[in-house]
Amino acid sequence: MKFYHNKMQKKINCERCLVINAYQRLKKNSSINIIHYEVPLLGRSIDLAYILNGKLFAVEFKLKNWRRAIRQAKDYKLGVDFAYICMPERDVSTIMRKAIEDAEVGLIFYRETGKWPFKEIIKAPKSQEIWNKANLKLKIYLENAHNL
Repeated sequence: MKFYHNKMQKKINCERCLVINAYQRLKKNSSINIIHYEVPLLGRSIDLAYILNGKLFAVEFKLKNWRRAIRQAKDYKLGVDFAYICMPERDVSTIMRKAIEDAEVGLIFYRETGKWPFKEIIKAPKSQEIWNKANLKLKIYLENAHNL
């Protein structure tokens, strides 16, 4: 299935399709030890969470509403090392870039091909807001979900 997000091509209309596709591709990646989607965190649900090199990553997928994605990813910083928003490739306005940087989250674009489904546009800084109890609970959930 091809995913596009511009007027010249077929428009993406399914966030969940992106999540599942990214999940399936990352699951095949040997450097990702543990990965799961729809992961509970403090009454919220992280679209995709994975552990890479001992660090916990959260990814919030959105097709358009980057402001909402920022709010959600910002909340994830309580439990993860790095929080990202993921969108189909688009122009990044100065306002959008500033909002992402001010929120201290990262931006990745979804890529349809290749082993790694993301293109990093703005690197997420390591969260300074981690609540150890939430982080531990999240890791335990991921490990248990991984072992099913």
